Amino acid sequence: MPAERKKSASMEEKETSLSNKEKEFGERRPVSSRDRPKEDVRLGMKREMLKPPEDKKKKMEEEKRKKDEKEWKKKEDEKIKSEEEQKRKEEEEKQKLEEEEKKKQEEEMKLQQEEAAAKLKEKEEAHQLHQ
Repeated sequence: MPAERKKSASMEEKETSLSNKEKEFGERRPVSSRDRPKEDVRLGMKREMLKPPEDKKKKMEEEKRKKDEKEWKKKEDEKIKSEEEQKRKEEEEKQKLEEEEKKKQEEEMKLQQEEAAAKLKEKEEAHQLHQ
């Protein structure tokens, strides 16, 4: 029995010396290396928190796509309106020119008729004078 006690005592001494060495090694380690695993965990959590979930990412992409589509549609509508406005202005200008041309022709016809009437009147007067 005394031999068993010696073994156990010597084993305990070895175990305590090993644990003391581990403690010393742990104390001798730089502070940053002891804290590093905790920081890694924190950084990992921060990265996960900063990284948007896939659903949120898809939703953001979908919203961006819809916004771009809406802007594109708006630009197309504005372009169409602009083209229609331009056509309308051209049509109005064309009508205006046609009306002016028509008025000129009517005035010319009126002048010609007046001249023809004046000539006819002169002929009649001249004919009456001869009689």
